[in-house]
Amino acid sequence: HPDGTEETVKKMLEPLAADFRGETTGEIKKAMKDEILRLLAPMFSLNYDDLKRRHRERKIRRMITVAASVSAASILFGSYCAYTAMKIKKQNVIIEEQSEVLRGQKEELQVQADTLQVQADELQAQATELQAQKEQLEEQAVQLSEQNEQLEEQAVQLTEQNDSLKRHQAASLAKESGELLHRDYRKEAIQVAYSALTEYDGAEMPVTPDAVRALTNAVGIYDGGRILKASVSVSAPGKIESLLVSPEGKYMLSYDSFQCLILWDALEMKEITRVEQVFENGFGFLGENAFYYNNDEDGLTRVDVAALEKTSYSSTRVTGNILFGQAAACEGTRLAVRSIDGIAILDGETLEGCTSIHPPCSLWTANS
Repeated sequence: HPDGTEETVKKMLEPLAADFRGETTGEIKKAMKDEILRLLAPMFSLNYDDLKRRHRERKIRRMITVAASVSAASILFGSYCAYTAMKIKKQNVIIEEQSEVLRGQKEELQVQADTLQVQADELQAQATELQAQKEQLEEQAVQLSEQNEQLEEQAVQLTEQNDSLKRHQAASLAKESGELLHRDYRKEAIQVAYSALTEYDGAEMPVTPDAVRALTNAVGIYDGGRILKASVSVSAPGKIESLLVSPEGKYMLSYDSFQCLILWDALEMKEITRVEQVFENGFGFLGENAFYYNNDEDGLTRVDVAALEKTSYSSTRVTGNILFGQAAACEGTRLAVRSIDGIAILDGETLEGCTSIHPPCSLWTANS
């Protein structure tokens, strides 16, 4: 005691012993939990029952702490879950609203898609129509091209016709100038001939030989008073080498360097007909209304002037010179033909043989 006195106290001490017996391992482990306290009580000078009670209280406190922790955790987790649920609910509301908006937008897009499809169909129809119009335009372009070519051909023809008309007009003016000069209207003849070479009624005239000759004659450039003037003139493809006049002077035959024989109206100096590739000296008149010629194509042929009908010599074609004989009245009743075999006397109208003469070739001359 504090006052220095001593007091002896006797306490019950627990034996340092433990009973771990059990029939199973689980019972042994359970017995060990209690028996460990029994061993620890004497070591710390404690009562086993007090230690066991204290151990139970500590265990209960631990269980309460764990339960409180679990409850707090559950409350926190529940709160979190509730918060999360509310948040999810709000998000679901937002998502639903967005879904409604998206559904509306989807419907609008569907309407727009339908509208675009209708527009696409209309554009396709327009494209088809435009393609058809394009094909029609191409066909029209081809037709216009053909028409243009036809118009160009017609333009060329019109140009040629215009040139031909101008040349005919120039020839007419040249003839008129000659007639005026013949009546001693020299001034008027010069004016008409000048118009035939320059301009007439606003149209530009071509330069033609007839107009030049008419102006030359009207002006009298080459007229020195001593030059013989031809009353008429004719033209042929080549240089005229021979001229024959019919017995009565109505017709004329010209033969040029190109072997072209032309029958002319001697009064009006107009060409009636022509024959190509005629032999030299192989032509002449048979009276007033017929003439004959000889060439490789037709042979010996008689031509009626009025009808231009041809009658050919039926025998073998003659290759030599041709002479003609006629009655005193120049009616052309006979035609003499020289060949290798001799001389054949032919009828002047039918060219049929009347008689034949066979003189020696050395005695035959052009005048016989």
